Amino acid sequence: MKIYIDILLVTNAIMTLIMLEAAGKVCHKVISPLRLLTACSVGGLSSLVMAIDSRGYFTAVLIVVIKLVSAVFTVLIAFGCKDPWQLLRYFIIYCAVDAVFTGIVVTLWQISGSKVIFFRNLTVYFDISLFKLALACGIAYGLHMHTPVEIVDINDIDNTALLIAEYLKRV
Repeated sequence: MKIYIDILLVTNAIMTLIMLEAAGKVCHKVISPLRLLTACSVGGLSSLVMAIDSRGYFTAVLIVVIKLVSAVFTVLIAFGCKDPWQLLRYFIIYCAVDAVFTGIVVTLWQISGSKVIFFRNLTVYFDISLFKLALACGIAYGLHMHTPVEIVDINDIDNTALLIAEYLKRV
């Protein structure tokens, strides 16, 4: 399969955009357009790990570290976190949104048996036109974030952690 670098970068930047917007909705946080553009660029650039030969243990670990560090920078740039705990909260929410979208993509890939989706080194490549990808992502985003029931208040997450901590103190 031929992988075109422009499609790789743009499609992964679009996926980062959708995941950041979804995470922002979950956190009730509006991300400024400049922060969003910069964070999406980092997300798109992180897809270049697809080119690394991952046959060895060291390179596999390196790829995971690169992807984690790029995800932390993406969240830091997008949300402008003021303290490490806030960064951790937004990072966990971003990773949860990422996991949901990854699950959707993998499920569609498995069900359809499509040769349009290609996975390598924790990176996905869509062998479709950018217009079709943007349309599909927009529809998926619209379907996923359609009700207020799916929105979580960041204070609820904090209170859950406190509740667990108090419970563990008593045990």
